[in-house]
Amino acid sequence: MNKPARLPGTALAIGAFCLTLLLGLGTASAFGLWQQSSDATIAVKAGTWVPTVSISCANGHSQGSVVLTITTSEAPQSLTINAKKNGSSYGPAETDLGAASTTVTVTPLTPYIVTTGTGNRTVTIRVTGGFATPTATAEWPNIRIFSAGSRIACS
Repeated sequence: MNKPARLPGTALAIGAFCLTLLLGLGTASAFGLWQQSSDATIAVKAGTWVPTVSISCANGHSQGSVVLTITTSEAPQSLTINAKKNGSSYGPAETDLGAASTTVTVTPLTPYIVTTGTGNRTVTIRVTGGFATPTATAEWPNIRIFSAGSRIACS
């Protein structure tokens, strides 16, 4: 078996290590090398939640009605619907539409449609949700009323 090679300064390094341990001189520095700490700061900026209302429109049976599906992002305190003939102002609103997600069947004789006039015309329907925060509104433009006011269709 071969003898291990002698490395110069090995005895001195071992002696210094043992002396450091015996005298306790390296305690603080050894502890300092292994101690870890950190701080993290996260800044969170609160945004303003804005509720939403959306409408989709589907033609009903034989173009005698349209079905509006109304969806809100949260339960509204109130939900209203009204209509206007394109190029004019909105008429009176119908209130108490019910739940946050609902369907409404609209015919040419629906009261808020009748207020837009008679005969052939194009109307816009608006749904407004009243929430604890500001109101949210959605519109469905270009609902056609035709055949002398007897038919209605989504465009």
